[in-house]
Amino acid sequence: MALSQTTHVERVTIVLAPDGTLKGAHQESLSIVKDGDAVVSALQEPPVPLDAATLATILPGAQLAAQSQALIAELAATKDLLTAAGTALEAAKADIAARDATIKARDDAIAAAEARAIAAEQRPADSASQLVDAPQAGALDFLAFLALFTSAEQAAIVSSSDPAVRLFMLMTSGAYAGVVLTDARVVAGLDHLVAAGILTAERRAQIGAGKLPA
Repeated sequence: MALSQTTHVERVTIVLAPDGTLKGAHQESLSIVKDGDAVVSALQEPPVPLDAATLATILPGAQLAAQSQALIAELAATKDLLTAAGTALEAAKADIAARDATIKARDDAIAAAEARAIAAEQRPADSASQLVDAPQAGALDFLAFLALFTSAEQAAIVSSSDPAVRLFMLMTSGAYAGVVLTDARVVAGLDHLVAAGILTAERRAQIGAGKLPA
């Protein structure tokens, strides 16, 4: 009787970590004893741990699969970095826009102050060229005139891009001796605020009468 024994790798188990890298592997072998062509016995061998190099020898494709999983994980991490960079960029844009708005408001305030200074220093003799040429009864200073508008109306005026609205407020803020509600230019300015949708006809009448908002 001629006995022979052969061992075959029956199964290889691969365990990957959550990030796609190789966590571990082992092989299960089967030992077969034959008498000629007849199988005398078959014995399942205990699992044998495999390192990466041995695994690559037994299963050449396993190494490529592990590398692919690692590349996928790397691409996912890169995507997260790009998303974070995009969020930071949007925040930076918002910050720049806020600073630009602050600078614009400052420039508008400086322009208004310069206009008042020029009006005070270069007041022409012709009274028709200014809202008021000399103190008059019933004239309002700019703050008192502004108080005739509600907070919402004030905000709409300040944020308006209408040149006529901005010019009207610039003229009233630089009035030499106050704002007279019956002055033709004040009347025309209030009418334009109605046309611009900032005032209703009812509110325009109240402001023209010098009534404070309720």
